[in-house]
Amino acid sequence: MNLSSMNLTDDDVPSLLQRAFVKQKKKCVGLILRDNGLTSVGVRMLVDALLATRTKLKYLSFSNNAAIGDRGIEHLVRLLQKNRSATFLALPNTGMTDRSVRLLADILCNVDPKSS
Repeated sequence: MNLSSMNLTDDDVPSLLQRAFVKQKKKCVGLILRDNGLTSVGVRMLVDALLATRTKLKYLSFSNNAAIGDRGIEHLVRLLQKNRSATFLALPNTGMTDRSVRLLADILCNVDPKSS
């Protein structure tokens, strides 16, 4: 589902979830959310819903949502720890730092972040 450049904010996430995962006739396999106004709060809501419903997405794009930051990436790492179905993850210009890069690298390489 491509929801790029729709001026979405965290307030829109609940209706987005309803549309993408409840009302959708065919199974949603990915979300493209680039060029919106999402923050770590919206990412947390999305991750919580994906984990609660055990939804397996193949791709996620959060590109150009600069306020996601490290906290939002932590939520995505939590998703990746429990659900490895994603094969494409786009995160440029999300405000993440080297810390987030390390977290992602560790989880994708099956390294326990607590041992690093």
